[in-house]
Amino acid sequence: GSYQLRATLEFPGGASAAWSATVLNLAPGWADSLAVRAESVDALDRRTVAHYLSAVRTAVEGHLPRRHPGAIATTLGDLDAMLTRAAATGSILPANGPAVIVHPGADGGDRLCTVYRPRPGAARGAETPVLVIDDAPGGAELFAGRFDLFYTHGDLGGAGEWHPLYLVPHLPGRGRAAEARAALEFARRRFATDAVPVAGVDGGGATALHLAVDGGGGLAALMLLAGAGFDPWPGATDAELSSRLESLPRGLPVDWTGFTRETGGAGPASAVRRALATAGADLTSRSAGGGLSLSQAADRIVLWAEDLPVPGVE
Repeated sequence: GSYQLRATLEFPGGASAAWSATVLNLAPGWADSLAVRAESVDALDRRTVAHYLSAVRTAVEGHLPRRHPGAIATTLGDLDAMLTRAAATGSILPANGPAVIVHPGADGGDRLCTVYRPRPGAARGAETPVLVIDDAPGGAELFAGRFDLFYTHGDLGGAGEWHPLYLVPHLPGRGRAAEARAALEFARRRFATDAVPVAGVDGGGATALHLAVDGGGGLAALMLLAGAGFDPWPGATDAELSSRLESLPRGLPVDWTGFTRETGGAGPASAVRRALATAGADLTSRSAGGGLSLSQAADRIVLWAEDLPVPGVE
């Protein structure tokens, strides 16, 4: 494990100073021991465990004071906690709060996804993933923090018939539509569900809309939070937007919020909303005064997710 060494330095002139350092004690065979424990983890969680173990191996071999995410000792602690949870509960995810998992990207490589699991309340039903697509760098951790704040202090208005679990993939700057599709397919496999509710924030909403019309299916409902960055098909005319949306699943519930300070009720966002209204979507449309912010988006996503119909219940 890790230890902190402390010493008080006494100087000849009578002055003193404190010194401390953290050291990590790794017994011979530590990596093999963790690998053996990892073999009992559910197959869909092994990629996450392997990613963390590989990060620790690499850092230890190079004596590098870094981890994913953080220092070697912290990552090792995260990995040990995952394996302990998996042995006790069958899942590497904590009972509540944020976590980071790993899934295959569009090219098969490792991709990160921040998960936020609300604390289960009384009479909560089946746990269902909600995919949140954002385009802000580093936004995944910020969303998890805001979700936690809302569930701790916010008013859910009597919601809670089912139990949403929020997945915020760390999408790269390029190939976002393909990467979002990879994240969606992982969510479907990991949580054994045919369709997943998807929320898209501004530019992430454009990516979410691409998911809805790419022919791959798998969306249970769509939430679009549209600000100045919402422009799924730049330069498209009304006729071209209608053509793009022809493959939108008929009757797909679409919850639309336009932020008027950013869109001004005009521009590409409003054109897309008009096209959605005639494309066969089950559209709920509203306007929000002011600008689109992460806190606004996160709070609205929670209220939307908590109010979604319970899967499998008429």
